[in-house]
Amino acid sequence: MLFTEWNLLLVDDEPDVLSISKLVMRSFKVYGLPLHIYTAASKTEAIALLQNQPELAWSLTVAFIDVVMETDQAGLELCHHLRAVTGNRLAQIYIRTGQPGVAPERQVIDDYDINGYFTKLETTEDKLYSLVKSGIRQYLWARQSLDTIQLLNTVVAGIESRQQMGELLTLLSSQRGQLMVDHCTMVSGKVLFATQPDESLTFDMLDLNQLDGQSLSDKGDKYVRNEQNHQLIKIAATRNTVETIALFKTAFTPPPYVIDMFYNVLKAIAIVWKRANE
Repeated sequence: MLFTEWNLLLVDDEPDVLSISKLVMRSFKVYGLPLHIYTAASKTEAIALLQNQPELAWSLTVAFIDVVMETDQAGLELCHHLRAVTGNRLAQIYIRTGQPGVAPERQVIDDYDINGYFTKLETTEDKLYSLVKSGIRQYLWARQSLDTIQLLNTVVAGIESRQQMGELLTLLSSQRGQLMVDHCTMVSGKVLFATQPDESLTFDMLDLNQLDGQSLSDKGDKYVRNEQNHQLIKIAATRNTVETIALFKTAFTPPPYVIDMFYNVLKAIAIVWKRANE
């Protein structure tokens, strides 16, 4: 899925808590994108929601979960389900309880993989705003870090053959896309992989490549972005690298660390391509 909104989950058996929280959060934006807020009134309802929408289980960024619902431990069991059953280790999970004595904070933090613990009285509008924004930022950082590692591993796996590396990167590219759309990467003037036919992206690539943009190194590497969020990263040809250019579009302006990560992946491609066999 492409990041055009941030998926957030509220789970609480008090209807007023759900409706007020959703009302408060509806105007929140992170990196210019709105929230898509899902709600559930019990652990059972939340699990059914995640099972019926597998993409949500994977793309969930932040969850606020009450502890005492069907049972005294229902919320904690839902936390375990999110981590162990759906496999989402990146979502930022916050426990929000009206009965802190039932599940003491230290015990919950020690026993469950959660990111914060708050009483319902503590979660004011300002607190929710801070938790949502910081949670999504942390989620994006973790998601992009894992994707970067996977891409670098793929580049290394193809070090013996340019053809093999191209095939591996094409496969991986088709499985990703949560951040970028309409992306195209060219190595030594040839398209390595692209989401559209070559001619639909060539003009934008040539146009952006004429701009100075932001210098990324003293070797001529650069980053360029226009008002439509079409972006280009270029690795210049040197003794150790081949010219490598990536054109992509995002639904929001990526924070600098995302560009930094992508730049380092492209740099690795440019270096390995130079050394790999034809």
